Amino acid sequence: MSCLKEKLPAGLILEEGETILWHGRMTWKANWLVVVIGILTIPILIGFILFLLVYLRILSTEYLITTNRVYVKYGLISRKVRDVRIEWITSATVAQGLMGRILNFGDLLFVTPGEYLGSVEMIGIHDPLRVKAIAEDAVRKKKKPQS
Repeated sequence: MSCLKEKLPAGLILEEGETILWHGRMTWKANWLVVVIGILTIPILIGFILFLLVYLRILSTEYLITTNRVYVKYGLISRKVRDVRIEWITSATVAQGLMGRILNFGDLLFVTPGEYLGSVEMIGIHDPLRVKAIAEDAVRKKKKPQS
C-alpha cells in the first residue's frame, strides 16, 4: 500500500475501500512536435526552453482512475482539477491522430450527464485503449447490481 500512496496526487485522499486501478501523466510522445523542434533549435538555446516547457507540462499533469472515481489535474500556474464519480460516466471515447496511432498515445474523453460541461478529458496518455478498458471495467463493476 505504501507504493500506491506514493502515486497519489497531492491533496487527494482515497475513500475507505477505494483502490487505484491506473495512474499516469501526459506522455512525452504527445509533445512529439515540440520535442522535434526543440532538437532542431538546441544550437540557439530555444530548444532547451522548449524541453523545459514540455517537461513542466508533463510534470503538472496527473491522471488517476480508482474503483470510485476518475481524477484529472492540469496546470502549473493556473490549476484545473476534476474529480468525477465512476458511476456517473456514461461513455468513454479515444481520439488518436496519425502520430498518436504510430506512437501509441491519444486523448481519452469520459462523458458524464450534466456534470460541469459533461466531460472529463485525459490528454496525451500512453496506450489510451488500455486505459479506456480499465475505466470501462471499473464502471461496469460499479454499476453491476449487488446480489
